[in-house]
Amino acid sequence: MRIMITGGGTGGHTSPGLAVIEELRRRDPQLLLQWIGKRGGMEEKAAQTNGVPFRSLPIEGWTRKKSPRMLWTGMKLSYSILRAWFYLKVFQPQAVFGLGGYVSLPTLWMAQRMG
Repeated sequence: MRIMITGGGTGGHTSPGLAVIEELRRRDPQLLLQWIGKRGGMEEKAAQTNGVPFRSLPIEGWTRKKSPRMLWTGMKLSYSILRAWFYLKVFQPQAVFGLGGYVSLPTLWMAQRMG
């Protein structure tokens, strides 16, 4: 079985993902996993430490005030959606598990649209 995990940013998102990985591996030693997150985030280290292939998205959180940075953030979101589509197309998971955090949005959104 192939499962894609997406999300992170804090221990509150990452720690449950590690518990899920541990349980899924216990049930299916042949399980193929892939973790989608933000480069340099807590989730990248957690994935590497647990032997899970990691792919990154260039997304960042939204600013609450109007600024030119909002345009750049919107462009990163669009690009992240395209990369999420590519990662899903190549890996072809049977399930996508979202942990929360802004980095999970592009992958979950594309997974839902791809069926």
